[in-house]
Amino acid sequence: MVVCKTHVEVCVLGPNFAMSSPSFDMADDTGCQRLVQLLVNWSFCEDHLLGYDTTVTHNAELDCWEIQVPANTADNQKDTTSESSSPSVFYSKEMVFNSDRLFGRHNRCFLATKVKPDRANLIKTTGDEDIFNVPSEGVPLNVPTCEFIIKDAWPEVDKNPANDSRDEIIHLLRIKEKLENDGQLYNMYPRIDSGGRVQFVRGPDSTEYAYDTTKTILRGISGDGINDIPVRVHKRIAMTPVGRPLR
Repeated sequence: MVVCKTHVEVCVLGPNFAMSSPSFDMADDTGCQRLVQLLVNWSFCEDHLLGYDTTVTHNAELDCWEIQVPANTADNQKDTTSESSSPSVFYSKEMVFNSDRLFGRHNRCFLATKVKPDRANLIKTTGDEDIFNVPSEGVPLNVPTCEFIIKDAWPEVDKNPANDSRDEIIHLLRIKEKLENDGQLYNMYPRIDSGGRVQFVRGPDSTEYAYDTTKTILRGISGDGINDIPVRVHKRIAMTPVGRPLR
């Protein structure tokens, strides 16, 4: 929301667009009513409508991110579904790449593990160390290592997502199908563990799930050129890293 003296505009920012409402004057009765209505709606609406990604949360106790990665690996043309993607939960402390730009794919990459950290059994001598940065002499045998890379991005898709030739998930599944039985190529190519379109529950009492796309964000908004905005879809993939570190 942008306020200049008594004039107000409301903005919507997406991965490949920025839009604003017509300006209204909160000093007159109509403008004041619109402002109050807007603030009340924001107070009671779902978190995802305010731009929060509810599928990535920070665990303050363990000081790490809990990241949900969709288990579904097939796209379709629907914007909503009655079925959950039954996501897998990963835990991460380190973001190794962040495309910090206003527009684009918004790539973020995390080192992650499926094993939930447990501070109580972390260190034999002291329970104060962090599970992702523990000294080698105090590490018990069951400390999880970060065996996955999670890639979170907003790629463009074709009008028919099911036949999108640019879909990275489809390519990774094809690579896995062709090469996973060849032991000599182990760790020589990225192996997908899970991945798909990020989805969220549409409301507190709803049984319907919505996919996180620019179409979902722009639903109910009218204006010139909206239909010309390329569709981007929020996707998340968990895969194994490739090769060995250089140091």
